[in-house]
Order: sequence, then C-alpha cells, then structure tokens
Amino acid sequence: MGSNPRQKSSGSFRLHGYTASSNLRRGESFFYEFSHLNTDCFQIFLDLVSEKFADSIIILQVDQAGCHRAKRLRLPHNIILIFQPAHSPELNPIERVWLHLKQGLRFSLPKNMDELRLLVKNRLSEMTKSVIASLVGRDSILDALSVASLL
Repeated sequence: MGSNPRQKSSGSFRLHGYTASSNLRRGESFFYEFSHLNTDCFQIFLDLVSEKFADSIIILQVDQAGCHRAKRLRLPHNIILIFQPAHSPELNPIERVWLHLKQGLRFSLPKNMDELRLLVKNRLSEMTKSVIASLVGRDSILDALSVASLL
C-alpha cells in the first residue's frame, strides 16, 4: 500500500496510486489511480481490492495517514490493516515498487498529466507478477508473516 509516484518536469504533477498484494510470493497486485487521498478514496480502494481478491485474506501495510485510521472506514471482511511505525516508509514493501517505477520514468519528461498517466500505465503494465514478487517479497517480510500465521 502506498501513494506515489510523482514526476516533475516543466510543471509539477502529482499522481496518487495504491497497490495491494494478496500473495507476496506470487506478486499479485492491484493498482488504482486517485487524484487525491482522503478517507472516501481509501474506502473505495479497500472495496475494490476486496472485490478483486474476494477469495483471499488481504493484509495491507499502511502508514499513519489520517485516512487510513479514520473511524468511519468500513473494513471489508477479507482485509486486515497493519500500521507501520510513523516516518518509516522503508518498512513498507510497496515503496520498492514505487522506486522501481520511478527509476523507469526518470528520463521521461511528460508535458502534461495525460502523458504522465500514460507513462505510468505503461510502466506498471511492464511489471510482471515475478517482477513485483521480487520487489516486495523480501525474506524478512515473508518470514514475519509466516510466523504470525498470516501467510
């Protein structure tokens, strides 16, 4: 779970997206773009992820953003949120996906938001399940989830 990427060229662009993996070893993922981040957007994301992986238990690691902790959130029955410590994005596996995405875009200079969206969409489509699994499936994370009987 994460929000990113951002790209700057002649103007400033912000593109928010989220991802969830139902199985870190297989690299199954879900990406969805939002123009901003708030509780309503996060609720929509949770519902979409829950529907896409209806037969799985989804463990989402999220940061301490207010929208992730809002009392009015309705967690779907198959989603468990794990809150990472404040100011520690390096603990969240999705940050490695965003880094990989940004590295592939670093020499691109989109002229507008539509061009940036297309670049991001193409880069995400190039990320196969095996690529995503290699980025997010760190042994330490898999071991911790296994010990907790969550994997």
